[in-house]
Amino acid sequence: MSIYEILDYLYLFFFGFIFVPLGVGLFRWKSLNLAGRIAMGFLASVLVIEVLKDTLSVFHIRNHFMYYPHTVFVFAFSTCFFYKMAGPNVVLKKWLIYTYVAIILFLPLEVWVISGFNQINTITQTLSYLNMIGVSGYFLKELLLNKRSSVLSQDYRFWFCAAFFTLSLFSVITSFFKKQFIESSLDLYYFFDMLTVIGGATAFILFAIGFIVTPKK
Repeated sequence: MSIYEILDYLYLFFFGFIFVPLGVGLFRWKSLNLAGRIAMGFLASVLVIEVLKDTLSVFHIRNHFMYYPHTVFVFAFSTCFFYKMAGPNVVLKKWLIYTYVAIILFLPLEVWVISGFNQINTITQTLSYLNMIGVSGYFLKELLLNKRSSVLSQDYRFWFCAAFFTLSLFSVITSFFKKQFIESSLDLYYFFDMLTVIGGATAFILFAIGFIVTPKK
């Protein structure tokens, strides 16, 4: 067994952490509020797209075009979640809508003009993760400034925002350099891919805690 095969199994192991929040969320589905159900939709979309990518890979079918729906659905669910959190903050709501529309419009432009079909859309994916970092970081700052630590630990919004921030932070570097790494340095590609999935596993645990502390609707 080569080192790359071992890394592939490790990737599956860490990605498998996604079943922890999905299991908790399904168990508490009837009591989840809208924000919790949006977070479940986010996780489900990540899982479905990963399964489709792996299925295509098993049959030796080039699967880079799966990065397009990944960008669309991941960004859509995260935008919906933070739009819900924004409440009466009209400025932030407009920012979320405008950035989502901008990403959706730029994605086909990147495909047709820059990257080509069945390639990795590094620009739009990176921009969507950067936006997620900024928005989730903003809400984390607001929660940390306005709540005591003892209360904060029981606030599902804190755990969900921490999960989105962690996932996007670990993903942004890999998303930007992934195409370059996969073409020039397979070792760097696997290194950053493994770093991303470890960060993802951490985020999945944070999502699970969020589902546990989410109050009944």
